[in-house]
Amino acid sequence: AGASSESPSAAARAKGASDLECLKHIELCSWFSRIDSNGNKKEICRDVREICLINIQEWILSYWFDGADSVQALSSDEAVELEELVAMVARWANLPQRPPGDRKDAALPPWLGKNEKLKCFRLRNDPFPAVYRPLMSYAFTAFAAPAMGNQALFDLGFRPYRSGSTEYWVRPADPSDTWVRNMGACRPHRIESGRPLVVCHGIGVGPTMCLPFLQRLTRGLGKDYPIFLVDSAAVSMRFSDDVPGAREVASNVSDMLEVWGFKQAHFVGHSFGTFVLVWMLRYQRSYVERTTFLDPVCFLLLKVLVEAHELQQVKYGLRMDAMEMAIKYFVLTELFVCNFMCRCFFWEESHLDMQDLEGMQALLVLESEDAIVPTHSVQRLVLAEQHRRARGKKMQLDDTGLNVFWVDGQPHAGFLMDAEATWAVVDRLQEFHRAHL
Repeated sequence: AGASSESPSAAARAKGASDLECLKHIELCSWFSRIDSNGNKKEICRDVREICLINIQEWILSYWFDGADSVQALSSDEAVELEELVAMVARWANLPQRPPGDRKDAALPPWLGKNEKLKCFRLRNDPFPAVYRPLMSYAFTAFAAPAMGNQALFDLGFRPYRSGSTEYWVRPADPSDTWVRNMGACRPHRIESGRPLVVCHGIGVGPTMCLPFLQRLTRGLGKDYPIFLVDSAAVSMRFSDDVPGAREVASNVSDMLEVWGFKQAHFVGHSFGTFVLVWMLRYQRSYVERTTFLDPVCFLLLKVLVEAHELQQVKYGLRMDAMEMAIKYFVLTELFVCNFMCRCFFWEESHLDMQDLEGMQALLVLESEDAIVPTHSVQRLVLAEQHRRARGKKMQLDDTGLNVFWVDGQPHAGFLMDAEATWAVVDRLQEFHRAHL
């Protein structure tokens, strides 16, 4: 995926390594960038022999030891654990460990040391990749766009509420005239009709960015089912540095459902919104009846972070298409989004394995030209899990509860901007929501 998939390890091929070993080397190289004399990253590492022991240590420290900068910050037990993890990575990738004084390929560094020309991507330690924005841009994203979006949501029958630190909108099934006429929020009350949907938006300008999707969703399911819309301010390009934790969000969402008289819901998440689904599955699973993942960034999460990092700091100018440039500027390099993703985001509780969906009905919507989510790999993971379930329970693949809807020719979030793709996704979501009632 991305630049890393363009440069298989020449060292691995030269030694006749297997295809699997080459893939492992590519995976490891994708975490390291070559740097120039000023410390600026230039390109992804292309030769696994350039990666040394201390480079591996720094990488592991950042992700498994809460962003520690060096071995000196660890206790004696942690230092032993770090040594074991480094050895495990070296064995897993079958790394060529050059001894000191080896004159063959003298330009390459020895294994026992550090290659100062390489720098690993460290989510919690690297400086913010934020790009300056004029005040007028925040006037639009923090005030104008939400105001227009709020009015559109009002027109669709949604009304705003709050559950703890989480803001949300709710629209009952087939809203009554009283509900529609009342422009203020009515007192929360028990809603008797239908299985609710809980929609969680992605990074951008909040719910405003998915208005076309919501319009079609309310047209298709809004007559029979209530719809909740969770508003994540921390990733909506607003002045928001107060970031709630995963357990807090999950607790707020479960309280939201309880207030309106629901014990379960169909959760629909787009991009970052799929993390909210993961948090609900992890901490409030009993409230999740089924799940729909749109452009899911929660599967193969570390690879997703690498792809996003490549867009942030490695890709430039003509190497990006229009969608990648838009995602880079409007999403990945915005100050408050960077604060959340680089300092307040804990990937350990946001990653989801296919096995974590055991016993859960799930629909995954994947787009073929996605530059952030490795959709082809995720599709293969789903297929492997379908076969595992089918073998274990002696059932057909279609009965395993895992479903994939493939959208051809669209980039990340492309279905939100293409009317035909939006209708196709909404139609499949409606079919999935109404199934097995």
